[in-house]
Amino acid sequence: MKSPAAVAGDFRTLLREDGSVLIPGDVAPDVLRSLIRDLTARIRLDGGHPSPSVHRVLYALHAASEQRERSGSARGSEIGEPGTIEVTSAAMAERMGCSTRHVRSLCSSGRLRARRAGRDWLITIKREEEPVNLTDAISKKMTAQDAPSAERRKELEGYAQLAKENPALFAELPEDERRATAIFAASQLVQDATEQDAGGQE
Repeated sequence: MKSPAAVAGDFRTLLREDGSVLIPGDVAPDVLRSLIRDLTARIRLDGGHPSPSVHRVLYALHAASEQRERSGSARGSEIGEPGTIEVTSAAMAERMGCSTRHVRSLCSSGRLRARRAGRDWLITIKREEEPVNLTDAISKKMTAQDAPSAERRKELEGYAQLAKENPALFAELPEDERRATAIFAASQLVQDATEQDAGGQE
């Protein structure tokens, strides 16, 4: 079994002389989610608020995450096959009206024509292709395949609560997580309303 140091590689390249740590852009979204998840739990526990220094770090991570999602994703890049382009998972999520997580799931399961590019996916689409807008799913109950796992559901419920209690902190989440939370919250409202209507008719 490899030691933690072996798994982490030469982490010293990320350390600065003053004790600060350089966070690579490809992990900035993950670090941001972890911090906000922890801060959300602390806020719900004791009602405290992050210090200005912590806010600066959150803003920096948020900016890095947004910049990475925007970088090169708006127009896509042409590839060898005529009439096709490659777009990132974030760009595809925007086109489809769903979360980046869902797009990556479609890629990994082979339901989208895509290839790995580091930690992301590049999806091949026709230049004129307009993917189906999945936000229509908001007005329907989620299928068992699309429904979030128990762990993911708990995470989204926490984000939805955070949006009510601390909108400023919620706004620092990556765009795909904010969108996923909005879709989840909307689907829950529709489901609750449907169940209430069904109960009233009994």
